[in-house]
Amino acid sequence: WLDRATGGHRDLPIVVYCTDPECWHGYNAALRVAAAGYRNVHWYRGGLRAWEMAGFNTVRADYRARQN
Repeated sequence: WLDRATGGHRDLPIVVYCTDPECWHGYNAALRVAAAGYRNVHWYRGGLRAWEMAGFNTVRADYRARQN
């Protein structure tokens, strides 16, 4: 899935996150993405909660919808 999303470019930035700082799914995902050979992986520790509390907007997106 990541190869399709990035076009196989392993140097593109990839940011992973979870819902809040107590959730570790984003961290685990970052470790797996890095282990898969991606070299520009970032984990946004605060998650969506911190993002929204900072006043930033969110937009719902679904990568699968763009594949069709």
